[in-house]
Parts: sequence; structure tokens; C-alpha cells
Amino acid sequence: MKKTPFFVSLLLACSFLHAQIKLLPPEELFADTYAVIVGVADYPTGALNYTDDDAYKFYGHLRSSESYSVPDENIILLMNREATKANMVAALEAVVKAAKTTDRIIFYFAGHGAKEGLLPIDHNNLTNLL
Repeated sequence: MKKTPFFVSLLLACSFLHAQIKLLPPEELFADTYAVIVGVADYPTGALNYTDDDAYKFYGHLRSSESYSVPDENIILLMNREATKANMVAALEAVVKAAKTTDRIIFYFAGHGAKEGLLPIDHNNLTNLL
């Protein structure tokens, strides 16, 4: 008797499961969406190109009626000088407090990072990270 390799069996099982799962659009999965969007380009140690532009584009994407149509009051946008560690923590705490268990929370950060964490505008080398 020939044995079926494990990965072939797994692939067939996954294919069967995929056929049985009904994929729902995001608006049916979550009641509301909340977001904290951070873009830091103007670091005191040197500017980054396009990180603030990327954050603004992501903000526009969330607001767009062609994508998620997230209301402006559900988005906190922190750009450059506003993107301090304290402001980011406060923004995250605010959306967690506002969101219900049926809601989605998105955190978007465009800026410097290190394996130790994200670098807010007021970082001091590798201290004061998020």
C-alpha cells in the first residue's frame, strides 16, 4: 500500500476547509473600525523620505468610500512633532477605550524602528521607544 505524503494530505484538507469557509467582507466582520496612524519624517537626527506621505495615504485609504469608509472621528492621526511616545500611548489607550469587542483597531506606524521598538519623534537613541 502506497502512503500519501503528509504535505499532500494537509494540502487536500486545507483545500476542503477553504471550500467550506464563507469569506465575509470586512464590514460584516467588524462593527466599527478605529485607527491610530503615525507618520514621522522630521527626526532631529535626520529626515526620512516619504514616511509622512505614506501615513497620509493610509489615512486617505481608510477614509475612502472605496475601501473602509472609516469616520474621521474614529481615526487619530499623529504626524511629526505630534508623534511623541506620550501621544502615541494616549492615542492607543483612547481607541482601546472607545472600541467594543466587535470592533477592529488598526495601528499604522511609518518611521524609524529598531528591534527594540518603534522610534517616536522624541526618542533618545534607543531609549523612550514604543
